Amino acid sequence: MASGWSETSTVELSFATTGEPRPLLAELEMTLFRVAQEALANVAKHAKASKVGLTLSYTDQAVLLDVRDDGVGFLAEQVGGGNGRPAEGHGFGLEGMRQRLRRVAGSLEIESAPGNGTAVSASVPAISAEGGR
Repeated sequence: MASGWSETSTVELSFATTGEPRPLLAELEMTLFRVAQEALANVAKHAKASKVGLTLSYTDQAVLLDVRDDGVGFLAEQVGGGNGRPAEGHGFGLEGMRQRLRRVAGSLEIESAPGNGTAVSASVPAISAEGGR
């Protein structure tokens, strides 16, 4: 997905993994995939970024997805105040990511400031496809 996105985008993308990659439960993998898709879609639509980095980090307890761009950034009030409703003129992207992650006991953190880019950090439990951790 990341390589396909970078081929159709004008934004330079770097991808990295840390830790020992392993298959997760399908629902966890799909959640991370969809969050990454939405985060990259937001970069393409809103960020005016020249670079974006996507990192998957595998730990014993969790798998972390970080998407960081060097774009224009934003204030939280510009995209909704966390009440589940987007600000006028904005979609449900960030709230949709939060809801997806909540369904699998995951979490989402957003760091952004005008002129300083945006970092989207998602975490899901590291439950392997074999049923153990």
